[in-house]
Amino acid sequence: VLLARALVKRPPLVILDEPFQALDRATARRSRAWLDRNLSPDQTLLFVSHHDEEIPASVTRRLRLDGARVAEVT
Repeated sequence: VLLARALVKRPPLVILDEPFQALDRATARRSRAWLDRNLSPDQTLLFVSHHDEEIPASVTRRLRLDGARVAEVT
């Protein structure tokens, strides 16, 4: 419900910090697919996760941290 509430007004910047943490795999998969389908090109998604498999396919850039240091930018 909180995820839907954050996205309903189509904000230009969407910040999601571990949004799938309490979801089962099927719900997380559906939520990821929904993000891929419904985020528009004029919206920016900042997605924080410890798990690569949670990152939506629509994410085009990544910043990976190792401790407090930047480990990789793609």
